[in-house]
Amino acid sequence: MADKTVKELADMVSKTASAVQQQLVDAGLPARAEGDLVTELEQEKLVTYLKQSHGQEEKRRISLKSKTTSTARVTGSSGKSKSVNVEVRKKKVFEKPDPEKMAEELAAREQAMIESQARAAKDAEDRAATKKKSEDRQAATLAAMRASLGSSKKSDDKNDDISTSVVVKKGGKTTIEVKPKEQPKKKVAATKPKVETAAERKAREVRDKEQARLREIETETRRTQAEEAQKR
Repeated sequence: MADKTVKELADMVSKTASAVQQQLVDAGLPARAEGDLVTELEQEKLVTYLKQSHGQEEKRRISLKSKTTSTARVTGSSGKSKSVNVEVRKKKVFEKPDPEKMAEELAAREQAMIESQARAAKDAEDRAATKKKSEDRQAATLAAMRASLGSSKKSDDKNDDISTSVVVKKGGKTTIEVKPKEQPKKKVAATKPKVETAAERKAREVRDKEQARLREIETETRRTQAEEAQKR
């Protein structure tokens, strides 16, 4: 099918040039004069449009046939060999893709990609929010433990300065005298180490455990931050 003018196409189908011009426009092709050329591709589009307009659907399948012939020598019952023609026929059927179906599949893939990107962005936001909450909880825990250790130490120092109360009976009357705790006097000679009471030992052990726990949390926090920095 070679390129032809509008007038040549009109003569081929026994129609007027104006009718062919209108058919070209109806098929979605640019308008043209009688002497203008219509390419092979445009002619195919015009034929497809005319078939569809007349209720003829375009064939979705294309069949390709091939045939090969060869000669083979065979031996007959008499012991003589003879030549035999061997013919092999093959047929392959291809189905044309549906443009509308292809467009729908492409739109579905694009929509799936958009949804996947949106889910990935939301997952990243959720991970960032979870990480922020975890860091805030760790910071609050460390602050609370530091405050607890500080108050415990102040309480121990305060207990050392508590005054002692002594009940004294004079002339049938009972009076309470408050005497400040005597501060240890400085001695030139070496003094004996202070004996730790059970309450003091228990308080010290609690402080030691809290300090050890605090160090563990700080170490874990630094390790987590280092791992996150390496991932970035």
